Amino acid sequence: MLDHFGELRSRLLKAGIAFIVAVLIMYISSHWWMHPFIHEIKRGNMTLHAFSFTEMIQIYVMIIFFGALLLVSPIIFYQLWAFIAPGLHANERGFIRRYSTFCAFFFLAGIAFAYFIGFPLIIHFSLNLSGIMDIAPVIGFKEYLSELLRWLLIFGILFQLPVVLFGLARFGLIDAHQLSKSRKYVYFACFVAASIVAPPDLMLNILLTIPLILLFEVSMVIVKVTQLRHPQTFPEK
Repeated sequence: MLDHFGELRSRLLKAGIAFIVAVLIMYISSHWWMHPFIHEIKRGNMTLHAFSFTEMIQIYVMIIFFGALLLVSPIIFYQLWAFIAPGLHANERGFIRRYSTFCAFFFLAGIAFAYFIGFPLIIHFSLNLSGIMDIAPVIGFKEYLSELLRWLLIFGILFQLPVVLFGLARFGLIDAHQLSKSRKYVYFACFVAASIVAPPDLMLNILLTIPLILLFEVSMVIVKVTQLRHPQTFPEK
């Protein structure tokens, strides 16, 4: 047990050091990219406000920290999976490196989906409501940024579904037949998840449910390919 705690502390320390270095890099280089970044996330003609001087500091820190998280995400995922699977043979350690890369890729893909598709849909829906209710919104930059980062993180995590199922299949814990039998339940869960993270608008919920279902179907293909490439992992039925 103490060995596991020591291993966990070592992994957390490495990830923490990497994050601190990334924060310093983002801070030192912020005068190059901060202004165009803020201009980009403001979505064109949208006017955003800061209601105190300290909010400016909080916004700056939030952006720096989130950028650092993106920068070190491959390292964080590697440390996570290296801790979870310490008993792998030498020839399987390369799998952990590839698996960590897949995790980082899908994490960034989820963030890209939320930024370019999911969050703009929410903004469009909200602004339409303001027109219907004849209410002019005064939007605080901090609240706007917090909501944006929440969406990015949610979809970054949701997009881990293919790599999680791939890892479970690689170690023989699930197979394509099991996933196929639960397809209708997964579809329903995708709709429920979209309903939780999105406003109560049926069309918007459907638009957000579709990529989650596609993720599951991609996961099914990955599991089937894994099962064909490593048949020895799966017991005979």
